[in-house]
Amino acid sequence: DEFSCYVTRRGEELGRGEHETAYFFGQRMRETLGLANMSHDYFTSPLREPVHTRIVQRFFLELWERGAFERQELPAYWCPRCERHLYEAEVRGKCQFCAAPSDGFYCEECGLPQDSAGVTEARCTRCWQEPELTTLKRIVFPLDRYRDALREHYAGRPMRPRLRKYLDDMLSRPLPATTISRSADYGVPVPLPEWSGHILDTWYSGIWGYVAATVAHGTATGDGDRALASWQDDRTRIFEFIGFDCSFSHALLWPALFLAHGGLRLPEQVVTNEFYRLEGDKFSTSRGHAIWGNEFLRRVSSDELRFYLCLTGPERE
Repeated sequence: DEFSCYVTRRGEELGRGEHETAYFFGQRMRETLGLANMSHDYFTSPLREPVHTRIVQRFFLELWERGAFERQELPAYWCPRCERHLYEAEVRGKCQFCAAPSDGFYCEECGLPQDSAGVTEARCTRCWQEPELTTLKRIVFPLDRYRDALREHYAGRPMRPRLRKYLDDMLSRPLPATTISRSADYGVPVPLPEWSGHILDTWYSGIWGYVAATVAHGTATGDGDRALASWQDDRTRIFEFIGFDCSFSHALLWPALFLAHGGLRLPEQVVTNEFYRLEGDKFSTSRGHAIWGNEFLRRVSSDELRFYLCLTGPERE
């Protein structure tokens, strides 16, 4: 997720630029996978692969031309001291729904998306001052248009109890309109002249990043066009394995984007897991609160670790 605003925040904490930060953690991920004797068919690096930006912008424009998005003037946090709008990793407060500590978009505890300026007791994560409330024009995806289609898609599909409860609750009432753009310098630019200075949010771009990765892999092996077409092939089956906190993007937003585009294969099944806890708090790589695999795997064999994870992996709690 190299275009994420978490890359900028983590880079500032380490005294590094975004590209250097993304490369450093990408290499550490590859090292961890190697120590665990796990190999991917393809490991994508969006900052160094032009196909990523090209695919993300291509599908945005196709959806834009289909009338899938709206323009709205929405509340936004503004930090006068840092002279920037605050979004997701740039603002910290409490979830407006469950009051758990939360950054400015998805609550990692309850999985619900915050309003565009919804977290309470907000603070800028750079200077830790309270921001001002202003307004900002945003591109918005009216998710509720696809609520009935999503309910029909998930009816009768097996899933873990917490995700089932989450989807039943979300689909029983109007779904929130979801912002997909923001004012920022770092990210994939909105490919429209009138939206200069705005980038496409990585939660929106994520699914197109998966598409881009398959195209890059297909191109490397000789057939990028067929890889792209596979997303529309009736024989294709997509399974997603995620942390519960990503339920909104993977199980609601991304399938709805596919429905809006038309013809793309929705996930057969979304499999969630819960967080391990460390000293009572959940593991969090973005907050540096975790046991790091590339350190642990130097002391323990990958077979032993995999067996232990199979026994203790938090699937339901």
